[in-house]
Amino acid sequence: MDLTKEHIILTLGIELPLNESLNNLNEDLKKYIIIEQMIYENFIDSIKKYAGEKWNKVVTTITNWKDAAVILGKVIANPEILSNFPVQLWKYFKSNILNNLINLLKKLKLDSYIPQIQNIVDKITTLTGWQKFLAASSLASITQYIITKLSNLSAEGLTKWIKSYFSSEIISTITSKLTDFSTYVGWLQPIIKGTEILFNVLKPTIDKFTYAFNLKPNTTTQTESNMKRSQLTKVIKEEVTKILQEKTQEKLQGSSINIELFKKLAPNVNPQFIASTINLVKQNKALNNTANKVLADLMVAMIKTSDDALLTKIFQNLKQMEIK
Repeated sequence: MDLTKEHIILTLGIELPLNESLNNLNEDLKKYIIIEQMIYENFIDSIKKYAGEKWNKVVTTITNWKDAAVILGKVIANPEILSNFPVQLWKYFKSNILNNLINLLKKLKLDSYIPQIQNIVDKITTLTGWQKFLAASSLASITQYIITKLSNLSAEGLTKWIKSYFSSEIISTITSKLTDFSTYVGWLQPIIKGTEILFNVLKPTIDKFTYAFNLKPNTTTQTESNMKRSQLTKVIKEEVTKILQEKTQEKLQGSSINIELFKKLAPNVNPQFIASTINLVKQNKALNNTANKVLADLMVAMIKTSDDALLTKIFQNLKQMEIK
């Protein structure tokens, strides 16, 4: 495996055993690292696609979500920035935005919610990696929106927001939206009503990284420089092939791919490509670039979904397919 320990720990946010080389990691941990790397790469690819022509331009302010894509992309794609930017952002959040929220809650005699909020803050504080940065940016933006736009709400109205966005599930909710940038924007945009709040939250930290943000984005990501995409998809292919081959000896007849299940799992993936890709895997044939991308998208969707019943149906369908 060509990934470095620094990248795995600092960028992917995965803890590794002390004093143990990557070659000696157990197979389950290796597969977990590769899948998390795939999710990371998929998100960066989606940022580039969303940003379009702006990706290769210098962007230091956020006026729309394309600008946001470039700014956020610069942070998570640059290990040096990622190792410091979230720390500074979270310090600013706790010393300014969080204090303002606590003061507002005290004013409305909602002190009882402060420990709940502090618990979520503590959990995010202990996280590392690119998902921690986006979780921190999201929660900080939502908190800033509450302070600036909802401070005139009644205690009852504000309580609803606190219960919704400072619940024990908020971190998993945010990370579940990190399958691609459009999904993330689709979740955050309706909450904070645009990018003004996000920019106000990020600006004090952006100002501290003026030099870095005046550079054009690095178009080479960790995987593109150190790891061939074929290595990433190899694990995914092996896992799907394993499922398909578990009942090879039983020679089950007449079953086929249930495309509707996969459409529910990954609605943005072309159903025709899903069918052709799974058939290629089933027949143990070489995969082209499109098929590799479909497998990656399906695996990301499987990891991120919370619909256990849907996953069970999909695995049952894969196992029942005829192996020739």
